[in-house]
Amino acid sequence: MSVRTVEELETAPYIEGKPRSDVTTFVSISDCEKNNFHEIRANSALIAFLLQIRHSSSANDDKKALVTTGSRYAPGMSNSTRQKLGGGNKNYDRLVLFADTQEKGRCFAMIFKNATTSSQFFHRSIRCHEGVGNVFFLDQPTPVTTTLGSTSSVPIVDSVWDSVPICNAIKTLVPEVTIKAPEMGCTRYFCSHNVTNIQFYNATFVDSICQGYFCDRQMSRDNYINPNIIRCGCFRNDRNSAPLIIQFDIGICCPAEFDQSEKTYISNFRSHHTSMLFLTKETLKLVNKSNSNHLSLLRNSVNNIVNYVNQNGGWSYIGWLRTGIVHDISEQQNAVAENLASTSQTPHLSYLYPTNTECVLDEIEGYVKYKMALNTTEIVQNVGLNIDNAVEIL
Repeated sequence: MSVRTVEELETAPYIEGKPRSDVTTFVSISDCEKNNFHEIRANSALIAFLLQIRHSSSANDDKKALVTTGSRYAPGMSNSTRQKLGGGNKNYDRLVLFADTQEKGRCFAMIFKNATTSSQFFHRSIRCHEGVGNVFFLDQPTPVTTTLGSTSSVPIVDSVWDSVPICNAIKTLVPEVTIKAPEMGCTRYFCSHNVTNIQFYNATFVDSICQGYFCDRQMSRDNYINPNIIRCGCFRNDRNSAPLIIQFDIGICCPAEFDQSEKTYISNFRSHHTSMLFLTKETLKLVNKSNSNHLSLLRNSVNNIVNYVNQNGGWSYIGWLRTGIVHDISEQQNAVAENLASTSQTPHLSYLYPTNTECVLDEIEGYVKYKMALNTTEIVQNVGLNIDNAVEIL
């Protein structure tokens, strides 16, 4: 990671146009867990990548997170004992999972109890919709005293003085971290840059759960028991954006100790950020997801652009992995999402984009020519426009 000081951040807290000179240290989440963190907190900041966001649509939805008192955590302690010592199930409005860029593989969480605290934390993201898939400067984090779930693997930062999205290239902010299975019940992130052997399979158009950007449209209705009440976490939608997204199956190489085949697959990956590599916002509005010709055009565009990116620096990807824990059925407590996980080694992707972002600018003719485009006849047939309007759109 090349960024070492606040002056190197392209977007950082400023006072009267000058970088914050009092922020002298980028700390890790382990630093925040130390007893003497109070001594350096005022001059410190976390640089964190937003991996995932969970949202409770209202206070009455009974969405809760299991919180344990980290200072009293001891290996082998039962879940009920930890809750008696402090913590327990806590209602939340939004729960976010971050990757700590200063400590490779380590994750931490923040829990916002109501919509007001959620919007206050992300108030600098409202204009450009920075959210999942972005890096944040977290100024003056509070010391860690609690953890998420029934293990101490995911510390909770209660609050920060300020949070600012960072515009620097992902490669300069998030270090490479080898994908490997974490210890039982733990969460770990992974990252790689300049990868030229990623494979995209089965690209197809699907309905997104919202028309916003903050959630990056990564969530799927298929992952929830009651898809009719699902909320994505976005603060607002864009009515001028089509409620569609491209879904992919992704194949990435991995060490043999993670999978003997040296390859792992992520099914049904969705990302608005990644999707817009292959078509324009205007084309997305005109797509008919049931049209076989449109599907063929999409897959041709995906193949061409993937090859183009492979020849111009490759891809960066960031994701996370959690392995489950075995529960004692005699435990008299309600199971909650943060306390349960699959024992399979199925990774989740949060970011997939060209490492060299300059090669996919709209000014680059060699890239734009591969984007999916619809001709005038297709627009007239599928959207019902007259020829003059169709020509104007094109």
